[in-house]
Amino acid sequence: MTDQKRLQVAATVFTATVLVHNADHLRRGGASVSGGVFGVGTLAIVLEVALVVLVFARHRFAAIGAAVGGLGLAAGYVFVHFTPARAWLSDSFLGGRGSTLSIIAAGLEMVGGLILASAGFVVLRRRAESGQDPPSRSVVFGSAAAGRDGDGYRQRHRARRELCQSLGSAFPRAGTSGAGKVIGCSLEVLRFSPQQR
Repeated sequence: MTDQKRLQVAATVFTATVLVHNADHLRRGGASVSGGVFGVGTLAIVLEVALVVLVFARHRFAAIGAAVGGLGLAAGYVFVHFTPARAWLSDSFLGGRGSTLSIIAAGLEMVGGLILASAGFVVLRRRAESGQDPPSRSVVFGSAAAGRDGDGYRQRHRARRELCQSLGSAFPRAGTSGAGKVIGCSLEVLRFSPQQR
């Protein structure tokens, strides 16, 4: 399995577990958690989306993001849901406080975070052992000096197209927001083919 495939499989599993856990929160209702837990949970969702977008955009920091972010999120899930109840940042399921469904959903999300982190650490270790650096941004965006000639152009064009497609999938309803404008401009790349130099 390639490094990119490993990260993408892990990110897909992670996404599924996040959706299951957040669906359980919706089922339980917003009043079931404190304002602090709700705020931290909202920030966690932003981080979760960012990590998945990094992976599918083939960003050079996807592996380290998956490793550090996945491990940090998994630790956060344990801290909030699987430690004794306290007055702050607690939605504890210990002591019969949570339903079986909620416990399973939170446990799956914790496992999903660990899977994402493990994939990130495996990729980082393989790169370190092979002496391989993370892919340079110039592979995706190219340089003015490189021009549009030969295989270099084709490689950059392919990377741009994949980046645009992954962003378009991540924000299908971005509309006229800032993200929508970025995606709209980025998708202009799709109008060009390597033959139209």
